[in-house]
Amino acid sequence: MSYIELSNESLSSLGGAANEDEREPEPEPYNDNSIEVTNDGLIIHRYYFPSFKSKQLRWEDIEWVKVGDETNMHWFHVRASGLSYYRNGLWIWWNAKTRLVNKERGTWGLRKMDDIRSTSMLVKLRGSRLVAGAYVKYPTVAAPIISEALDRNHLHNE
Repeated sequence: MSYIELSNESLSSLGGAANEDEREPEPEPYNDNSIEVTNDGLIIHRYYFPSFKSKQLRWEDIEWVKVGDETNMHWFHVRASGLSYYRNGLWIWWNAKTRLVNKERGTWGLRKMDDIRSTSMLVKLRGSRLVAGAYVKYPTVAAPIISEALDRNHLHNE
């Protein structure tokens, strides 16, 4: 008895598909030790003060996420940790990160607002006046991953 070996190409030409092709691709993981993107949502590390425990945010609870320049922040919005007023009755609770001080290459001083804004992320939860704020090490990498995960997990009947 002889057997015919079928490849993925031959299966798809016959109208069938291999198991690998049927599954939806897993989202790319992102973890920069300040935020983490998972299948279930976002994890903001060092969120609670003084315990520095993480905060887990489920995708279905998130109303919007702004990363980098779309946060449109100014000096009075930023804190090293804790609470600050954002706008329109919303408050930001920042995770613990020395986002205000420039420690690179042995120079100490305040970072430029453009640098702070470009590495910040704000997460608005549905029905809450509190916005979670976090540092993002690689915002150009994190933003599309977060956006794709939000699109995939949000109900589109809003």
